[in-house]
Amino acid sequence: MRSILLPVLILSIMSCSTMCFADALMLEGPIQGDEYLPLLETNVEIEITDQVAITIIDHTFLLESEDSPDLTYFYPVPEGASITGLGIWIDDELNYFELEPGQQSGIGGDDLPYYLANYLGSNPFIQTFSEMDSGLIKIRLEYTELMNYEFGDYSLYYPLDHPDFFTCDVDTFNIQVHGQSQRLIEAVQVSPYTAEFELLTDYEFQFLVAGSGVPFANLTTLITVDQEDVGMWLMTYKQVDSLDPGFGLVVLEPGEVAPSEIIQKNFTFVIDKSGSMNGQPMQEAKEAAIYCITHLNSDDFFNIIAFDGNVYAWQQNPIPATENNIDAATDFINSLNASGSTNFNDAVLQALEQDAPPYRANQILVLSDGQPTAGETDLPDILENIDQANTINASIFTIAAGNAAALDFLALIAMENAGLSLRVENLANLAEEIELFFLRFSSPVLTQVTLDMGEIEITEQYPPAPYSIFAGSQLLISGQYTQPGETMIELSASFAGVDTSITYGPFTFTDGDTTSFSFVPRMWAIQKIDYWLAWMAVYGEDQEIIDMIIELSLQYGILTEYTGFNTPVDEQYAITLNATRDHQAVYLSWSMTPAANVSFDVYRKETGGRAFLKLNNEPVRGGSYVDLTATSNVAYVYRVQVAEGDVHVSPAEVRVAAESGNLIANFTSSPNPFNANTRISFSLARTSDLKLVIFDVLGREVDVLLDGQLNPGQHSALFSGDNLASGTYFLQMTAFDQSAGEKTTKVARVMLMK
Repeated sequence: MRSILLPVLILSIMSCSTMCFADALMLEGPIQGDEYLPLLETNVEIEITDQVAITIIDHTFLLESEDSPDLTYFYPVPEGASITGLGIWIDDELNYFELEPGQQSGIGGDDLPYYLANYLGSNPFIQTFSEMDSGLIKIRLEYTELMNYEFGDYSLYYPLDHPDFFTCDVDTFNIQVHGQSQRLIEAVQVSPYTAEFELLTDYEFQFLVAGSGVPFANLTTLITVDQEDVGMWLMTYKQVDSLDPGFGLVVLEPGEVAPSEIIQKNFTFVIDKSGSMNGQPMQEAKEAAIYCITHLNSDDFFNIIAFDGNVYAWQQNPIPATENNIDAATDFINSLNASGSTNFNDAVLQALEQDAPPYRANQILVLSDGQPTAGETDLPDILENIDQANTINASIFTIAAGNAAALDFLALIAMENAGLSLRVENLANLAEEIELFFLRFSSPVLTQVTLDMGEIEITEQYPPAPYSIFAGSQLLISGQYTQPGETMIELSASFAGVDTSITYGPFTFTDGDTTSFSFVPRMWAIQKIDYWLAWMAVYGEDQEIIDMIIELSLQYGILTEYTGFNTPVDEQYAITLNATRDHQAVYLSWSMTPAANVSFDVYRKETGGRAFLKLNNEPVRGGSYVDLTATSNVAYVYRVQVAEGDVHVSPAEVRVAAESGNLIANFTSSPNPFNANTRISFSLARTSDLKLVIFDVLGREVDVLLDGQLNPGQHSALFSGDNLASGTYFLQMTAFDQSAGEKTTKVARVMLMK
């Protein structure tokens, strides 16, 4: 059996869409063919922790052909889920495929037969295997997703249904689900199958669904949790004894909301009525718009803006949602006809230029089915125009209708303007999907939400602030932290135009954890990758961002368009890598057990850097390499992996600290002796946490001149002796580079003579 020939992932992680589910297929021969292998067994394990679901699936197919054919595996990944693992059983042992850099090419959604594309939905995973031997073919697929949440209910779907063109029975299917929640579980519903259910505690459950034959429907799980006194909770993870940062996932939810707590809003529906919307899409859009305005709250204001090559506003500014006004707006909506081009820019800007009293939440819902073709058509310029025009702090919600819509562009608008995005591929369901989407944000509770973590510094926060919070919904924010500890979290927001703050806690950002919430780093990486993929879809590819995405993909096992699965790792082999250094070079040595006839490649990157650089020009034979190009005051990560040979083994990595003692240089004071002030000068080789403390001859602390993070380069501090007696004083300077784990301390003596 060979390695994978053709991995393809069609991603649309940033949006929500119609659930289009079915179980896996394995096709023998060409894509246009119909030789599907029998699916003998499906075994599924799903682990749910609050809103995060991790799914592990084993599919067993039967290949009867003796001709070693090529096989193609299809699976309809749920919208918003991220593939995190692929494996195959060889001789009854599970072998995982490696993720490797490299933009993948091959089968795309447009190349599939229409019936197969419809069956797989908008987020298919497609993998081709070559020259497979006859017998049982057992494939493992793993993915992670955030469950849908509305008004206390988490929902999860597993695709069991099969298409009409697949007629083989499934001998057995077993789905085991284990779930736990930090909130009281009030009910768990499993449909439409019978489940063996067990409530382990008030916060934990498990169930099993088993059957045979052709499954008749998809499996739906609905988990209802207590909504009282919810507010905020925190999940953190930091690897024990690691210099890597910790990761936090904050969940915000308003819980049960009284009508008086829902903010009055300005709601503007911006409708694309260009020529491509003609027919059923336009009719569906009209139906959705009428639904939205007839389901506004009684004290809301609203407006309708339509656009083709021009912009048509029903009113100059939003007006009250009275019965008469809604009837008049309905007549305006029904009068719209699809024609012309797409002036997206001017339509959204006109919506942002409306009167916006500060005591109302400003919401703009934009529906479009194509690329801008009139007015301003450059996507980055449109984003910049929206950013500058959004002085009313409007939340912008976007709907990408159909396959021609600028999906990532619309998703990025929503992410950067405290909104949500929706993708609807099947335009026959457009009205229904928009109606459900509208209910998710129709009752705003807080706008312009930001978080202050107190003493805990959070970096790399996704999605970017500010945020909005709606009744019946949840907001999930992930980020990194370096300094663990306990803190209160202050939420600042606007409520009906009045600034308000709420303090939650105390919360603990853990200093080391190997079990609880181990999925949090991967969820952070998924959110970060999602954001930057959407960013590049608008602004164009950037190699530094691509390198960052590849590094995150490899580190956290997330399939992206810049990485693909390659040959399964042979778990019986392992590389052990060691490194030493002096001021001249870094010396690498490694061994592989058991020994094999292979050669190696050596890679290097700076600690905290994004991409590895290959050091060797020719494959390295043996088990050593000397890096003469290393800079002594820089910390590195080295990677050694097999370059040539029949063995497939995971790469080995090792960290190498900067040469000891080089963090601080040129540590002097002048004048010395001094009678009033002396200036202490020094240079730092790398960004470090630095503390400069003054002691007297008895070892008592006199003053702290510096205490904080400093960048590389020259620095100085002034030491004043105005309030001190004459005598000898000691300067103790300590620098700590967190990325390399290196600490340098230097002591100098000065004399004060008055």
